[in-house]
Amino acid sequence: MAAPSVHLSKSTQSRTQRDLFERRPSTVTPKRRRVLACKGPAGNPVDPGSCDIVVYYLHGGAYVSGHPGTFLLAALRITETAAECGISLSWFGLEYSLAPETKLPTQVEQAVTGYTYLLDQNIDTSKIAVLGDSAAAKTRRGDFLESPWIDLHCSKRASYETNKYMDYINLDTILKASKDLLGNRIGEDTAAFIDFTQPLSGGRSWKDIMPARVWLSAGSHELLLSEIEQFSRLLEKDGVNAQFEVEEGGVHCWQGMKDLWDVSKYLGTIESSLPEEWLMGTAVIGNALLSSVKST
Repeated sequence: MAAPSVHLSKSTQSRTQRDLFERRPSTVTPKRRRVLACKGPAGNPVDPGSCDIVVYYLHGGAYVSGHPGTFLLAALRITETAAECGISLSWFGLEYSLAPETKLPTQVEQAVTGYTYLLDQNIDTSKIAVLGDSAAAKTRRGDFLESPWIDLHCSKRASYETNKYMDYINLDTILKASKDLLGNRIGEDTAAFIDFTQPLSGGRSWKDIMPARVWLSAGSHELLLSEIEQFSRLLEKDGVNAQFEVEEGGVHCWQGMKDLWDVSKYLGTIESSLPEEWLMGTAVIGNALLSSVKST
């Protein structure tokens, strides 16, 4: 989706640039949210503007919890893997405002402002890969959506019943998050972001909105599986180049759950190469991101 023109004041731009590239908290929107940066592999910082890929990461958490730092280990590993393949990669994560204190569409506006910040750093749009998981998985080198929450209304779908006892998230929890996020009144500026399985307004096509490549991931035991499948079919119908992968036996954001027990081992090793069975979920996300360079 083309980003609306959202610009920061000159003083804010100057302070943000200084703080971000020195890896300190910075102000990027009037809501005072921070952007975190990982500029290449540890010990070898690179200029984001010269990188092959700049990942813009929007964290999950149903808009009521979460932090971009929760993906830091995966970001580090994917950046290392990229360097081993001769691909330079930088990583930016936005700490947007959370519900119930902040309602939609503020989070969308903050995400747009963060994206605009990248453009203001002379980063070409063809290098930006937007990565979102769960709630934030809502142009660019590509969109990479891990277990996206497509329908904020949680309309009745088959997987809510079939996977009710298979996933670690439950319908009551996400319904409460939805109420916290949307409040009691949905305005015109919010309605467009509620349910992406519904037809787009104005006769628009997803092909006009989405980038050249879209990667979708879900687990077969995922509570949100049905809506993700429906969204994938909509993209395909509209002619979007969408790759949809379903992990057999996987739950919501299965990659992070699969890697949970490998974290301490990874942080405790000094070896440059890891056993193949370590961080396999991270490897799946990394392969999707890096293939966008290998295929060009």
